[in-house]
Amino acid sequence: MVPFQRLDESIPEYYLRIFVKRSMEYQQLHKQFSALKRKLTKIGFISTGSVIAMYKRRGKTYCACHQDEKARHGPYFVWTRKVNERKDCHPYLD
Repeated sequence: MVPFQRLDESIPEYYLRIFVKRSMEYQQLHKQFSALKRKLTKIGFISTGSVIAMYKRRGKTYCACHQDEKARHGPYFVWTRKVNERKDCHPYLD
């Protein structure tokens, strides 16, 4: 445990220990994030466009997806990009 100095006696020591533990966890996660960020920046250019998740309604009117937007089917991942000033979409396959 990292030693800490109590600045305010009104805060119970239990809460201070939780705060120190969580701040240490945050620092560790931030280091992992920074390392992954450095690795990703080294990859460089992959492709233009973006991958989006689409949720669709079926053609059957009795399906729940027609009544409730949260019941739509998906996600279906689609790669979109611009080719010759036109939008070009492709299903994203693993």
